[in-house]
Amino acid sequence: MYQFILLGLFSYLLGSIPFAYIFVKLISKKNILKEGSGNVGAFNAYDTTKNIALAILVFLFDFFKGFVPILVSNKFFPQNDFSMLIAGCSAVLGHNYSIFLLFKGGKGLATSFGVLFLVQPIVSFIWFIFWLIIYNFIKKDMDFANPIATILTPFASFLIPESFVYQSAFYPFESKIVLFIAVGIIALIIVSKYTHIVLSSTKKK
Repeated sequence: MYQFILLGLFSYLLGSIPFAYIFVKLISKKNILKEGSGNVGAFNAYDTTKNIALAILVFLFDFFKGFVPILVSNKFFPQNDFSMLIAGCSAVLGHNYSIFLLFKGGKGLATSFGVLFLVQPIVSFIWFIFWLIIYNFIKKDMDFANPIATILTPFASFLIPESFVYQSAFYPFESKIVLFIAVGIIALIIVSKYTHIVLSSTKKK
C-alpha cells in the first residue's frame, strides 16, 4: 500500500509545481496570483503578460503534470486501475490546490487533459464538444462553459462503448466503472475550484 501512497504524493507534488506563477514571475516580474483572475494557469498567464508563447509554454508544462504521473504509474504498476486513478486525480488536485502556493492554484483543465490523453483521449473530445455547444449557443462565458461542460462529461463518458474504451487509449482502464469514477473525481476537483471562485466573488460584493 505504501507504494500507492508514494505515487499519490509524487503526483500531487508534481501537480503542485506552479509553472504559470514561476514563468510569469521570471519573465514579467508580476505575481500572477494578484493579476487578472488570479488563476494560476495558461489563460491568466496570457491575460497578465499578453505573451502567447508564454501561455503555450505554461499549458504544455501543466499538461505534462498530468501526463507524467500516468507514465510513472504504468512503469511501476502496469495497467493497474487503482494506481492510475491515484496518479491522475492527485496530479489535478495538486494543480488546483498547490502546497507551494498555500493551496491556491489553477482550474485543472490542462493537467486533466494530460491525464486523459493517455487513459482516454475521447473524454477530452467529449468535453470539448460540450464546451463548444455551451459557449456558442448558451452563454459566451468561459467561467460558465468550462464547469458546465466538466459536469456533463463524466455522464457522457459512461456511455462510451466498452470495446471502444479498451481500443482508444495508450493506457486504458481495465474497468469502465473505474474510468467513470476517475473522470468523476477529476470533474469534482475542477468544479470545486469554480465554486470557490463564485463564492469568493459573492463575498467581495
